Order: sequence, then C-alpha cells, then structure tokens
Amino acid sequence: DMAPSSSHQSARNELTAGACAGAASTFLTHPLDTLRVRMQVGSFPGAVAAFRSILAAEGLSAFWRGLSVPLAASTVRSALSFGCLSAVLRALCDEPATPTLGECAVAGSVTCALGAVYLHPCDRIKILLQVRHEGRAFSGPLEVVQTVVCRSGFRGLYRGIGVCVVMDLVSGAIYFGGNRWLTVNFAEGGGGDGGDSGDGATQALKLVGAGSLSGVSSWAAIYPLDVVRTRMAAQPFGWEGAADIARQLFRTGGERAFFRGLVPCLARSCFSDGIFFPVYWSVSWQLGTRGQD
Repeated sequence: DMAPSSSHQSARNELTAGACAGAASTFLTHPLDTLRVRMQVGSFPGAVAAFRSILAAEGLSAFWRGLSVPLAASTVRSALSFGCLSAVLRALCDEPATPTLGECAVAGSVTCALGAVYLHPCDRIKILLQVRHEGRAFSGPLEVVQTVVCRSGFRGLYRGIGVCVVMDLVSGAIYFGGNRWLTVNFAEGGGGDGGDSGDGATQALKLVGAGSLSGVSSWAAIYPLDVVRTRMAAQPFGWEGAADIARQLFRTGGERAFFRGLVPCLARSCFSDGIFFPVYWSVSWQLGTRGQD
C-alpha cells in the first residue's frame, strides 16, 4: 500500500491540531463567555456586579451552562477553519507556507464568513442556554432546538446570521492577518527549533502574546455588532431586526450600551487565543515530527 501524500498528511495534522486547540480554549474560558452574554442581554452595572448576581441567584454551575454545544462546535469549527484556511491560502498564494499579510487577511475573512453558515445555529443555541427566559433556563440543547423550530421553523436557528457574517468578515481578516504579522515580526526568531529551553520558553511566550493580541484586536473591532447579534440571538421567538435592536440599545443606554460586557469579552479572548495558538502549533509540531519518523 502506498503511504498517504504529504499534502493529505498535512491536512490531517491541521484538522487535528485545530480541534485540540479549539476544545482546550473553549473549555477553559467558557465562564467568561457566559458573563459576556449575560451582560450583553442584561443591565448589570459592571462585570463584578454581574458575577456576584449570577453566583448568588444560580450558583457556580450557571457559568458553565451551555458548555456542551460550544465545546463540540469549537472542536469542529477550529478543525475545519484551519483546514479551510489552508485550502484558501493554497488557492491564493504562490507560496502557501509563507503567505503575505494581505493573503492571510483575505483567507481569514473568507474562512470565518463561510464558517458562520454552519456554526451560527450552534452559537444561537449556546446563547439561549446561557440566558434565562421568563425566570427559567432551558434544560438542554434539545429543548432549545425543539422550542425554536416548533415556533419559527429551521430559519429560527439562523436568526442574526446576517450580522454574524459581517462580523466574521471583519474579525477574520484582523484575527488571521494580525496573527501572521505578529508571528513574523515578533514570534519568529525566538527559538524553539533546536534552541535551549530558555529559547523555547521565549518562543512559547511570544506565540501566546501574538495569539492574545490578534484575538483581542479582532473582538474590539466588532464588539458593538456582537452586542446587537447577541441580543437578536437571545430572543427565542422575536423578530426584531438588527436596526431596531441597535436603536433600542442607543435609546435606553446610549453608546455605552454597545460596549456592555467588553471587559470579560476581551479577558476571555486574551486567555482563549493565548491558549489556542500555542496548543495549535504544539500539536502541529508534534504530529509533523511523528510523520517524519
């Protein structure tokens, strides 16, 4: 039997590394995501007040509510995103292994926008699990799907998809383009290939920094849109449009309403993306090394 081609082996490595990185970052940062969502749909004065209120009323387990859906979705999303990113880069670039900043930005934008099509329903289910409706929470993903589909059809799972695609076009370009620029200018040359442990530690810290900064930058750029998108997704049956929700937010809270929950969001992004890229590159390197044996 013939051995698998290097391109197929590389694709499998990218899918596996992306899945591992997505699962790790999602599991460790889900409580901060829950805090972000609650602040976006509620009227808490700050992150500390929101944390205390949720903890007192619902207990610590409330911060992990809805984890199963994003955990499964992020594993698939990260695996497919990096597989799709590599495919787009191969189509765009003469040298896919060394893409330019612009090529990374375009590939990231396309990849994230395509991902929104199959991932948005998962995110809508997650948000509905994280918030409470009429004093109660949904019991699980199946109840959410049954309730939404029975009332609104399958299109109800795609509520807010237009805003989500616009967000992902922008954030994907910043996230992947920014990470490429930071990696080339700061992370590369820090050691790690044949260097001593100090060089390896420096390289790891630089990868953490590059991942965190690119993630924080992409979230900061699209956060007002995310508030609108979350408000839309958190309504099980309402059909208010994005413009209506934006006007209502501004009327009741001014421009500050569009940045509610920003602190836990950026904190989560910093940790999540700081975890994601080191895990991704570490798993990729390990799989690549084994593939050469």
